[in-house]
Amino acid sequence: MSKLLLKTTITIFLAFGFIVTNAQSIADIQAQIQALLTQVDALQNQLKQVSGGCDFKRDLFSGLRGDEVKCLQEYLTSTGYSVSNTGFFGPLTKDAVSRWQSANQVSPAAGYFGQLSRKKYQELTVIAATPETLTPAPQETPTATPATSPIPVIEPTATPIPTASPKDAIKTGAGTAENNSYITIETG
Repeated sequence: MSKLLLKTTITIFLAFGFIVTNAQSIADIQAQIQALLTQVDALQNQLKQVSGGCDFKRDLFSGLRGDEVKCLQEYLTSTGYSVSNTGFFGPLTKDAVSRWQSANQVSPAAGYFGQLSRKKYQELTVIAATPETLTPAPQETPTATPATSPIPVIEPTATPIPTASPKDAIKTGAGTAENNSYITIETG
């Protein structure tokens, strides 16, 4: 009975130790994933700041109101097409969009901010947001202790291949002959 109890106790301790070890490494991995997600969010926010921050989901035209119109107006003002940031797409905004379209080869330059204008906007803002302007936010990355030792990487070493010179002789059944190959043939 005591042997059975001892075996059961050892098995429970080993299983518990395995579960704790796995839980710790899972927690470490989850912490790393969360740190990476936070860093991705920070980089996306920086990209929005650099590019003007507009994420146009629909066409913009005369008579519309909203945050997308206001963002467009802010972008137009920042690029030299002065317009009031009212959030209302009126005649002044239409005129500014038309002038922006003409300057950026978007045709027709009718003042309707549609698919072609959104595409040109994306091209222009992606150019403005080069990798040099984006810097990742400093993150404290948790370090995971590997459960097993890492596999060492062994770099291959180049060994020079010996080459035979033409004057080396090879013994043949009929005597000796000059070696014309690049393979060294040892005499035994």
